Amino acid sequence: MERIPQLEPFIQSVATDASVRFVLLVGSAAEENESLHRIKDIDLLIVRDGEEPFSREVQSRDGLVLDVSWLTQDDLDKIVRKDNHYWIRMLARSKCLYKRNSEATVLVHKAKDLYFDGPEALSPSDVSYQRFQLTNLFEDVLERADHETEAEFLANLFLVEALRVYFRLNGQWVPRDKKLLKTLFQTDIILYELMKAALRERKVRRRIHLCQDILQYVLMPFGGIQKHWEKGCCPLT
Repeated sequence: MERIPQLEPFIQSVATDASVRFVLLVGSAAEENESLHRIKDIDLLIVRDGEEPFSREVQSRDGLVLDVSWLTQDDLDKIVRKDNHYWIRMLARSKCLYKRNSEATVLVHKAKDLYFDGPEALSPSDVSYQRFQLTNLFEDVLERADHETEAEFLANLFLVEALRVYFRLNGQWVPRDKKLLKTLFQTDIILYELMKAALRERKVRRRIHLCQDILQYVLMPFGGIQKHWEKGCCPLT
């Protein structure tokens, strides 16, 4: 891959540490299509031997902001086995800057397989609970319609959760919050336009009406609004 000159001294320094197994470029820089020389923020994941806890440092180096995360191989293996979607996506899209052996290549290929296979399918009970939870959140917004500030705050919470529920119900990995709208734009332009309208709407009652449209759009393919939950198993959140 294309090298980043400002990073070379740091990578070379890290490589002298015998406990370091590999260094991955992660985050937006790893996914960037244009020249890496234009990147100003770099996220690195350094995997090492030992039992030291996860740590993180942010430093400036020759015009770059380096956000470096350190964790052990054992901890990373546990994260991947738990199907942590954030880490799996990050690893699947990473680029290796240094490796002591082939472990990094194997791990990245495994993460890519998991990522492109998608998350585990929701059970019928899980689908029902997602419907109930989102409906209940909208009811909270509706109940505060006469209290403008509270209604706006709850409406914003609802909109974020509606996107998460949308991705879950459709069998897709839930993007990080800052990527939710960008991913939605690439996935469902109708819902994206509804979200955009709701976020831009300043009149509370009109925003609540748009939230209701979003609720119906997200849930309709999976059975629609669900206001009640019968006694039984319920996910702990």
